[in-house]
Amino acid sequence: GLYDEKRLPQYAADDDFTFRAARAGFPVFIYLKTYCLTPAEETGITEFVSKRSWRTFIGYLTNQKSPANIKRRFWITVRHCKPRWYVPASLMLDLIRVAVSYWNRTASIDVKK
Repeated sequence: GLYDEKRLPQYAADDDFTFRAARAGFPVFIYLKTYCLTPAEETGITEFVSKRSWRTFIGYLTNQKSPANIKRRFWITVRHCKPRWYVPASLMLDLIRVAVSYWNRTASIDVKK
């Protein structure tokens, strides 16, 4: 079937399709040497990592364009995390990983100033 347009509009469809394909028995391959050359300004990420502040961090977690959108990450985890009792730990670890990634990414900006 198609992705859940209500909970996962546009930005998480590839994650959802990949998890469902793997669960259905299709082989899933990740090629780690692949590069995606997209100007960062065109992705919307620069508005979240242009400066370090609690306001931009909250935007990083809540904006629809953000790869760290907490609502979308929650639905992907709830939908695909097995066994179900792993869900709370998975969500906690993912939030920690996203927060550390944000603060590390914005630390390089603070150093440049």
